[in-house]
Amino acid sequence: MTTFAFAPAARETAEARIAHQGPGGSGKTKTALRIAEGLGKGGLLARVGEESKKGGNYGGKFTTA
Repeated sequence: MTTFAFAPAARETAEARIAHQGPGGSGKTKTALRIAEGLGKGGLLARVGEESKKGGNYGGKFTTA
């Protein structure tokens, strides 16, 4: 018979890996900024590697760097 040793659960850090898919104009950029704002807990945001540069349309609406 196999015996198991139990230990208290420990919180580990994990990176968020999130993908957005949808047609143009469906709100992918705005959704990504809202998620980043929530994960950043009010800190500064920076956009990196955008193909369309549409994130600039939301300037002033989010706490961005």
